[in-house]
Formats: sequence, C-alpha cells, structure tokens
Amino acid sequence: MFNPRMVVFLIPAERTRRGLGIGAQVALETVATGGAGRRVEGSTVRPGRIPEGCRGASDPETNPLVPLSARDPQSETPSSKSIPIRIVPIAG
Repeated sequence: MFNPRMVVFLIPAERTRRGLGIGAQVALETVATGGAGRRVEGSTVRPGRIPEGCRGASDPETNPLVPLSARDPQSETPSSKSIPIRIVPIAG
C-alpha cells in the first residue's frame, strides 16, 4: 500500500448500503472489554476486493482499535486481524 495509508477498503455493496462514496472520510470505532471506546479518525473510503462483511485497513494506523485484551488464547498474539468495527461518516 502506498500513501495515503489512512484508508478503509469496502466492497461496492457495502459502500452503497452505507451511502458512502469513494473518497468519503470516516472514523473507525470499536468497543473494548468493559465498554472502553477506541476510535481512529480520518480514514478515506477506497474500493476493495474483500469478502462480504469485511473491511480492510492498514496497521500500524489502525492499531489503536485493537483492545489490549483481544488476544489469541494459544499464542497470546493480539487479534488484529479480526476486530469488529463501526464505520462512522465524518461530516464535511
């Protein structure tokens, strides 16, 4: 991936369902154990070839979304590849 790296990849059906055009600015949010919110601002919507219901984004830009308690039980590796998120349009 090349600059800018603050992007979120969505398939056309999801962009349509959410009313988001290519280039729309969004925030990504997740909720950690205990209800603590985590948010990354300023991602740009880009077209992506990914499975239905999935979103793609880069790390380390989205690392703040990963709750420290979200770890694989066997390896203790942070579960960065599977974090449920909300996509929040940013007015502008």
